[in-house]
Amino acid sequence: MLSNLISALDCEVYNVAPITFSDNDAISPWAYEAVATMSDIGVMNGVGNNMFAPKDSYTREQCIATIIRLFAAMLEGTGHTDLLEALGLN
Repeated sequence: MLSNLISALDCEVYNVAPITFSDNDAISPWAYEAVATMSDIGVMNGVGNNMFAPKDSYTREQCIATIIRLFAAMLEGTGHTDLLEALGLN
């Protein structure tokens, strides 16, 4: 979903590095590319100990932190400090 949002907002991510979580095999094949993208740009970093834990519950706190990191990643390199301004939505 997050990588779909990036695409919908015309934010491009290039040269995504492969993910190296110790539990990569637990990541569903359909989600692997999105996890790699979010991990590569620092939006989703796993739960510690080199684990992504894709089958675990996702807390409200984790969701808020993820959204904040996503917005920060989208602003990076734009010269803007306001996301709506950077996207031309204000």
